[in-house]
Amino acid sequence: MVAPSSAVTLRPDLGQAYQELDLQAQLSGYVGLEVMPIIESPVHAGEFVKFSKEEILQRVQLSDLERGIGGSYARDDFEYGQDTFTTKDYGKEEPLDERHAAILTRYGAMPEQLCADRAAATVLRALERTIADTVQDATTYAAVTTAVTNEWDDAANATPVVDVAAAQGRFETRNGFSPNLLVLNQFQARNVLICSEAQNMLGRPFQGLDAERFPKNLAEATLEAIFGIERVVIAGRRAGTGIRQTTAQGAATPAYSRIWSNEFVSLLHVS
Repeated sequence: MVAPSSAVTLRPDLGQAYQELDLQAQLSGYVGLEVMPIIESPVHAGEFVKFSKEEILQRVQLSDLERGIGGSYARDDFEYGQDTFTTKDYGKEEPLDERHAAILTRYGAMPEQLCADRAAATVLRALERTIADTVQDATTYAAVTTAVTNEWDDAANATPVVDVAAAQGRFETRNGFSPNLLVLNQFQARNVLICSEAQNMLGRPFQGLDAERFPKNLAEATLEAIFGIERVVIAGRRAGTGIRQTTAQGAATPAYSRIWSNEFVSLLHVS
């Protein structure tokens, strides 16, 4: 047998399977359930009692509560309403036959775990899209949307702190209580952290710092301090959790957009 004239290089990577996106990261990277938490119910449909904010924040003066001559006090006429709810089941099946399982196993993949992760990630992505589209519906919230003078990607002239403060004041006047959550996507968070207004508030140590590489807790804590709000959530910080595919499956040139819009920041109160 003739010996090869060049060295042989082993390529173990050719016998492996790769994911273009980390499925495990997607399972814990979506923020929708922080905006609309799940309320568990033992029944699939029913009624619930609703206490309106008008009843809780009813207008009253101290003089109205003065003790009467006979030892009596003003009586409350507290009222409540009733409403109904219904639930639906959602899910996705991932069939796996023995042939495909054997092929995937050969390349180092765990087929059962892979299918479970794919199914879970698909459901979570669909839920994230639904929540984002609901919260940022331009038609539904047109009357309570606060416009900005300068877009936040205009680093020199943007005033996100002033913009959010104006929206907070409008929120409080309209609802009778303050927002406790602000949701923005990674693109918007990066623009806020590098704009002149925020840099001037943060001081020289932060100037020139790459906002894209802020640790999660530092970026959100910094934005909470800048905006003066209890909680800030940055959507899409983990790979693949902030993007939606806008073209049909299998398209020759796939197109993508952000799940949480670049055009809106959501100011909310989550109980």
